[in-house]
Amino acid sequence: MTDAELETYVARTEAFIDRVFELLANTNPVNQDAGRQLVAIAKTIDDVDYIDLCNSATLNEVMAGALLDAIEVKLTCIGDGPTLDYDDAPAFFVELQSAMMRV
Repeated sequence: MTDAELETYVARTEAFIDRVFELLANTNPVNQDAGRQLVAIAKTIDDVDYIDLCNSATLNEVMAGALLDAIEVKLTCIGDGPTLDYDDAPAFFVELQSAMMRV
């Protein structure tokens, strides 16, 4: 990989992460526990493997933004049931990646 290619991947990934933060900030929690979970995801985004975020950013680009749209929907569902609860960002993204691998 060239330096220019690497710069492209990093820029795309950083833009993806910024957009995830925007989504987290603009999601109206369904209850107090959901709000706590959204904050926990935001605080622990650095715990998600950067390569996984890079792959997600690339997939989002290939899908013309559809992955971020799906993340937005998933964030609005947090707190609506026990299978939609997340302790942190790694837990949120692990499930998301699992779903992506099945596609």
